[in-house]
Amino acid sequence: MKNVLLLVHEDVGQEARLQAALDLTRALDGHLICLDVAVLPVLAADPYSGDGSAILLQEERDRESRNRARIEERLGKEDVSWDMAAVVGDLASSRPSSAA
Repeated sequence: MKNVLLLVHEDVGQEARLQAALDLTRALDGHLICLDVAVLPVLAADPYSGDGSAILLQEERDRESRNRARIEERLGKEDVSWDMAAVVGDLASSRPSSAA
């Protein structure tokens, strides 16, 4: 069984990534691993940003939580094996070690 890693992040490319991942997972009779990344706001690295970065991060987490719920509901109706993991960080370094 092959694993297919899918970035779940609410942006313009999400639907295309999801469709391609579903098609590939079905073709391989594989398992879909969905990685939902809440991206840290740029202000989070600024020590003088105060509560602003915390508010932005919470908004991002809330937005991704709603998106994750929609994707999970949809995947429940698909004929593929899948699971979902959620992380906070940047897109490049959020890949799980199991996907190496």
